[in-house]
Amino acid sequence: MPLIYGSSAVSRGETGATGPTGPTGNTGSTGATGSYVTGPTGFTGQSFLELDGITLDKTDFISKPFYDFITEFRGATQGTAISADYYLDAVEGGARVTRLLGNTGPSVTKINFTNLGSGFTLGGDTGGDGELLRFRNIGVSGDHLNLNLGVDGELVLTYDLIGSGFIGTSGKTGALLASNSGATGLTGVIGSAFAEETIFGSEIRQLHVKNYREPSVLLTTGDGIVNKRIEDVDGVEATIDWTRAKNFIIDMPSLGPLIININDAPVDYSASFFVTIKGATGTSPSTERFSSNSEVIFPFEKKPCFSGTRDVYSFTSFGNKWYGNLVYWDDSSAIVDYDTAHRCNEIAPHDGTFSSGETGACCQGGGATTISDFENCGGFFISNDDAASLGFDYTTFDVKSLCGVAGPSTPNLVGPCCIFDVEELDIGCNSSLTPDACLTLGLMDNVVTSFSNFDQLIPGCNAADGCQCVDCVEAALGKGACCDGNGNCEELTEYACEEKAGYFRGIGVLCSSDPELCSGGTGACCTGVACAGGVVGSECIAAGSKYAGKGSRCATTTCHQHQAVDGKYEFFDNPNVSPFLQLGEEYGGGIIVGIFSPYGSECLGNPAHGIENNGFFNRIYKEMLADGSTASRFIPPSLINTTSNAGTYNSQYDYHGYGFHDRRDQNYFQGLEYPNDAAGEFTEDAWYIIVSKEDLEDPSNTNTDFEWGIGGSNYGVITNAGNSDPNGVKLGIKQQRYLDIDIVEGFDGFNQPTTNILHGGGYGGYFRPIFSTKDGFWRSTYDTVVGGTYGLPLTPDKLPEDSITSYITGRSSGNRSLEKLFSRANAGAPYNTRSSNIDLGPDYNGLWHRNWGLYNTVRMTHALTNAQYFCGTDKDSDCLGVYDHISPDGRNLFECNSFDTSHGCSCDNKDGVVDYTLGCAGASSPDSRYPKASFFGNQESHGSGFEYFLNDVSGKNDADTVARSKYNLQYYIGKKWYDVNLSESKVREYSAGAVQLFKDNKDYSIIGGESQPCPTEYCGSANDNYIYPNPPFMSPWYIPSPDEMAWMSRYIAFFELNEKIVAKGGTPITGEYWTSSAAFDFSGLVNRYDGDGVTAQMKHYHNGEGILYTAITGGSATGLTSGRYVGITLERGAGNYGYRLSKEKLDNTGFTGAMTHAWTQEIPNATLPFEQGFGYKVHKRAKSYEAKVRPIRLMRVDGRYPKAGYLRDQNSLPGSYIDANARLWYMPWIRSGEDDLGSRYHFMDTRNGGSQPANIFDIGWTHRDYLATEAGDPSQGVVFRGQLYGSCTTATGYCFLTKRNKCVQTYGGVFGGEGSRCPTEPPKNINDPTEKTGVEFLEEYAFGRKIAKYDKDQDTESKVFRRSPSMRSGSINNQRPSGGSQSSSSGYSY
Repeated sequence: MPLIYGSSAVSRGETGATGPTGPTGNTGSTGATGSYVTGPTGFTGQSFLELDGITLDKTDFISKPFYDFITEFRGATQGTAISADYYLDAVEGGARVTRLLGNTGPSVTKINFTNLGSGFTLGGDTGGDGELLRFRNIGVSGDHLNLNLGVDGELVLTYDLIGSGFIGTSGKTGALLASNSGATGLTGVIGSAFAEETIFGSEIRQLHVKNYREPSVLLTTGDGIVNKRIEDVDGVEATIDWTRAKNFIIDMPSLGPLIININDAPVDYSASFFVTIKGATGTSPSTERFSSNSEVIFPFEKKPCFSGTRDVYSFTSFGNKWYGNLVYWDDSSAIVDYDTAHRCNEIAPHDGTFSSGETGACCQGGGATTISDFENCGGFFISNDDAASLGFDYTTFDVKSLCGVAGPSTPNLVGPCCIFDVEELDIGCNSSLTPDACLTLGLMDNVVTSFSNFDQLIPGCNAADGCQCVDCVEAALGKGACCDGNGNCEELTEYACEEKAGYFRGIGVLCSSDPELCSGGTGACCTGVACAGGVVGSECIAAGSKYAGKGSRCATTTCHQHQAVDGKYEFFDNPNVSPFLQLGEEYGGGIIVGIFSPYGSECLGNPAHGIENNGFFNRIYKEMLADGSTASRFIPPSLINTTSNAGTYNSQYDYHGYGFHDRRDQNYFQGLEYPNDAAGEFTEDAWYIIVSKEDLEDPSNTNTDFEWGIGGSNYGVITNAGNSDPNGVKLGIKQQRYLDIDIVEGFDGFNQPTTNILHGGGYGGYFRPIFSTKDGFWRSTYDTVVGGTYGLPLTPDKLPEDSITSYITGRSSGNRSLEKLFSRANAGAPYNTRSSNIDLGPDYNGLWHRNWGLYNTVRMTHALTNAQYFCGTDKDSDCLGVYDHISPDGRNLFECNSFDTSHGCSCDNKDGVVDYTLGCAGASSPDSRYPKASFFGNQESHGSGFEYFLNDVSGKNDADTVARSKYNLQYYIGKKWYDVNLSESKVREYSAGAVQLFKDNKDYSIIGGESQPCPTEYCGSANDNYIYPNPPFMSPWYIPSPDEMAWMSRYIAFFELNEKIVAKGGTPITGEYWTSSAAFDFSGLVNRYDGDGVTAQMKHYHNGEGILYTAITGGSATGLTSGRYVGITLERGAGNYGYRLSKEKLDNTGFTGAMTHAWTQEIPNATLPFEQGFGYKVHKRAKSYEAKVRPIRLMRVDGRYPKAGYLRDQNSLPGSYIDANARLWYMPWIRSGEDDLGSRYHFMDTRNGGSQPANIFDIGWTHRDYLATEAGDPSQGVVFRGQLYGSCTTATGYCFLTKRNKCVQTYGGVFGGEGSRCPTEPPKNINDPTEKTGVEFLEEYAFGRKIAKYDKDQDTESKVFRRSPSMRSGSINNQRPSGGSQSSSSGYSY
């Protein structure tokens, strides 16, 4: 009958020969007890009878020199003479003997005793010869007391209580303390003037001190230590009973993993202890290194790793929880960075058994052979199954003989041996060597060998000469055929294959050796970590399992979770999908371009966007400083110019992006080379780009040219105005609510909060200050008088460094999705420790991102919804349009109609019809109008008192103090900040509006008359996936960033992208296209060539674009500061605080100071190879200029996306929660009468068994906190790093990646653990390239030259390998693919 495997039937073939006898089974259970006869009772053993007839406790006891110890056995008695002493107690009636004493040997105690003090003595009655007859005991007992011997022999009593504070006391210095008689405080303790000797020691009257000890305990096997297997490796489990000691020592018997269990923490008090660990190595995140029934908490959530040397941890309990801290790491007290000490949290979780456990012979060369299994063999492995297929019964035959070590029964089995002479660069092949002979050659200096397999076992080999079946050039590089499990084959190193979760078929084996090598025949089939042998390849793949290739066996196959190290989600390698993800193919309603890596993809556009942050910038203009001197400054010329020829550059990674929690630490980026994306290489945070087949077109008028954005700021505040209700936001009234990224989880944008709703409420919010800069700024005024001018603009000295951020600055606020944006907003200090929320960061790109077009478009779209929003009252003539209804600390929301008649729609602070102030104090008196105030500090206007909790208020909540608080700033000014009553018809004329109105996010491709393939296990169905049959991790359509557009331009110029679009029925990308980044107009604001930049600076002062005004202007007095705003100059007026702003000026101020231009890319009809920039140009155009829009959408290579509509604690179930970063992904809905297009809906609401489209800004949904785990991450933040390979450090300090046993057995190295990595190499650069090692070393020297970073993509067909005539050479394929070297290292012997 057929074997049912998954959903497919696998037919059996003919019955084969009877297999070998299996191993002996387990011993059966014990049978029933048989009948029996009880035997006679034995003799009673010898027993004690009496002690010479003497009874104790008698007054007539007679002393003797000897006493008889009498015993009885079988009726006979026997006496033994012993000597003893006795003890007399004086009682009534005479002395009684109460006990006998054993023999006492001679003993003399001689102590030289000197009384150093004037108090009572610890010793007494000392004879002349120094013999101490009496000695008083002294000790302490109690928490936090220590009694120690001082340096000079004195006794030192110390008292230590963690967290104790200062208490005023009376008494002498150094005195012990006790409660005074009135129990109102502490006073010094006065000891007794005497000490009385007692029977049981000394006692100081009036001062009772308990004994206190602080011992250290060495945990040993059976005493706190249990040896056990941990993640398939011998390790140790330790149990800490903290009541035993204060210090625990764990000395591992050998390097290995360790897990620590801590007994429950006390409930009603705190306890603490230290643990010193020596020789423990790491585990994967799936193994808890520290566990307890009480929760174990470490700083920053992740638990630290073990270094392999000496580590020390401290633990303190509080509230039934253990709080751990790493105090000493890697045998050093030096400060270690967080990433290093927590790196083991980044490796893949252990997923179960590594191998089938089947054993065989391990050939190591030099005559060394052992019995091992595949995973633990450091040489060439011959499984028992392999032996059986070669005709040898491993139950009766010594499989080790197959290695070829000379012996009487050694079979003559040989195979191809590839030999590489490192010095001579000779490559040859010998087909007549055994495994041992081949590997023995590899033990010679400067010789590397690899034994591929026996001739009979090489996949696809039918030649008589095994050398004709392998490519020794590939073998010299450690490469061979790698099956990806889905039927595809690629030639990689064994390490690289393992890193991709593939199945390596042998060193030197070519994919071309058999077209069905990875898809045909029968072989090992992996479902998770389970392996089934002899499964038909096509049926294995069809069942959704992973096929290891034709002829593969479970004994030599490692089944693992299929998540590649580079972060590529398995969806993209699915055989039903991957053919449609190639350049020029249709998917997702557009054309696949390829994989764009924000770290390093090559672009053809504005070269200013590719400048690296290397600390070197050519200073190209000068300006006046505060002291009257001048200094050079730098802004890239192609950012200043309005038109520039395109140039090639590499996209620079934005350490503030890309909307997801970090999975890589700083070590990943150090020395990371740029990828060759045309060859499929990519780096972290990469994504597939799908480009629309046509330009945008308004169907009502066939318009294809659009303005970039509105007249004011285009960096929109995220609010709930973009929900799916056609009538806008409604709660009986129109009310827009702040819903940006510093909102605390639990606030839905509608309901009145009961607690603070802002992260950083005491600072006025962590992100809200950024909106006072509109699109951002690059200059600030300073508050001194220079040359008679007050408030001269100044360019920050570190503008380039702030604009091209490093890992350190980008991650200064944290490495979670939204925290990285917090650091973009604040340059003065980390967002949660800054002294002021107005420390804002300058950037010559403003707030816009060079290569994150999705987020740029989200902000542009929110600006449109803000401009569409109308307050809804009848007082618009007096309304300033301020609808920032979140107070500075996130309390006391105000409805639009709650403002009384003196305030109109909001905080206009109306006082007559001429003068308005920016602030809100509620009183008509000029003295109560505050230019800083964002919210009311006076209860008169609203009928209730408001207690704001701001960090600079010093506990005061009165109107005057709150209004002038530097945290009480009015950060955005409603429609005046964006545009005035933007109509539904006008919104169609802007680029971001057109994308949302004329491109449906549900677009997908029809391929061969059917919907595009999207397997259910990844894409769900139309009931739970709103954009089905697109995968849920496909983004909305958006406007490309400058880098994304420049990257596509390169594909148009060099990879025929336009021709491929036309071939699929689309229109070519030609003409001038908007990108999603605004631009400053630097024209006339910088003087690049002469030494006097004051004229340009003053021109900028009057222009206001991108300048942050930091002081009251127009006056001579200094120190009069106001809220920091771009484009708003506040004039000094009457009164101490009355800085007035005319209504006319305020009505227009929203349009002043914002970015006035945006970037376009011009693409010629044909590439011009002999012109600079190949005919491609970049332009800086006014926002009102009209250009084309070609939308794109993305799919992240790692499959991550923001999930919506899930249960908080079980994200696979429907619920009301939404990932925090959804606000960085989904567009708000723009109202223009097109109810079913654009981003009205984002996901399906499947609660209560239903299926309804929903919008993340609708009422009833809760956005998760930025600290929460991302439910839309398929790997839940874990990066797969290969389960077999780890760091191996040799005695010389050289480190490379290999398997555990190869490291220990072949190289005698120290293995760092599966998934561990070598220390980071220094950063690579053109001037000082880092020398490569391992496979990279072999690859470069095999080519006969070094491969520099800047020419790694050159063709390599001209590279010639010399072959030694002394070696027997088979047919070797000389053709080498072009491309860069492998990024991994490996060993030198195979």
